[in-house]
Amino acid sequence: MFNTYLISYDPDKRGKEHDDLYKYIKSFSHWMRILESTWLIRSNKEYETISNEIKSTVHPEDRIFISQINI
Repeated sequence: MFNTYLISYDPDKRGKEHDDLYKYIKSFSHWMRILESTWLIRSNKEYETISNEIKSTVHPEDRIFISQINI
């Protein structure tokens, strides 16, 4: 079963590259960039796994919001 996740981030420092985050998000077969720093992905992974994997791709001071949503 696939889950849909909303991912939004607020970088600590403007202009900082987020190539690792983008690469991670685009590794899913279903992803969509809906705003500059807001994405939707579909995955069969659990929330905790997604959260931990995303946190490993960004700077510790960046703010990340991840929510499982029903659409």
